Amino acid sequence: MVKAELDYDKIQGSMALQPSYTDLAVDNVLLDPGRLAQIILNFMTNKRHIVISIGASRTQPSADDCEVTLIEPRGERVETAARRLSITEDPIGEDIYLIFSVRDTGCGLTETEMGHLFHRFSQASPKTYKQYGGSGLGLFISRELVELQGGQIGVHSEHGKGSTFAFYIKTARVEIPVEPPTAELAQTSISDHMRVVDVVEDNAINQKILAQQLRKTGCAKVHVADHGQDALELLSTTTFFKYVGIDQVPLSVILLDVEMPIMDGLTCARRIRELEQKHEIVRHVPIIGITANARVEQIAACIEAGMDEVVTKPFRVMDLLPRMLALVDKHASVV
Repeated sequence: MVKAELDYDKIQGSMALQPSYTDLAVDNVLLDPGRLAQIILNFMTNKRHIVISIGASRTQPSADDCEVTLIEPRGERVETAARRLSITEDPIGEDIYLIFSVRDTGCGLTETEMGHLFHRFSQASPKTYKQYGGSGLGLFISRELVELQGGQIGVHSEHGKGSTFAFYIKTARVEIPVEPPTAELAQTSISDHMRVVDVVEDNAINQKILAQQLRKTGCAKVHVADHGQDALELLSTTTFFKYVGIDQVPLSVILLDVEMPIMDGLTCARRIRELEQKHEIVRHVPIIGITANARVEQIAACIEAGMDEVVTKPFRVMDLLPRMLALVDKHASVV
């Protein structure tokens, strides 16, 4: 499962199962593979050699088990339904804690730099921006996703010798993986509605994960953009725009991140609504804003800028999809 979700063959590295995993004879467990993949990918780049090890425990792991200093879970997380959904809230079998360790051969971090990791919009130094994602959100989101799954996360690093990121999540042992019986039918319906989805996100890892998950749900085509200006350029080639050629892109909806370089999501949304007012865009463009900031004033700013809806990170694609479908259907008949 881990190899499949991470497209592991394209990564320079290795993977190993620890004795604790094999001793427990862990076969099938209930977890969210998309969330797990996003956590691990936030620690990885193709330019570094990676070693992933996987262990398991029947009891809650300690810092010694993870071989890193674990960060205490945050107690002030906003209690919204989207952010509190956890696959471990109703376990159907024996509790199993999976322990993941990701070691790299990068430049390593100093004590000061490690103290800045895992916080919203905080980077240890400019080099961590390149290694672990833009805007300081990558590792913060990994921490959120780990804690949502009943776990903790931490890091051990020596400057010049690389880093070890480790975390554990709570899962439940199951006998047979559950396959939704109507998956094929649902994907057909989704592809009919979601002709093209534009994912506008500056973090390459988050961009890749979201695009991959949307394709798995049945979205016919997923386009990715790094910032708002890219999104506007794509929009100018779609059926929404007044002046287009023969090969019009049948765009259905834009998933628009708020915090981005060059052109942020708020500016992009305002520009799209201005073009609608000028009738250069011939009908309403469905826009769902994506932000890590759940404050009421931030969400209000997104709506005021012209976004139809706002979702907060982290989220599950299966929770986002009904909102996408409803929004597309709402404006489908408006020409």
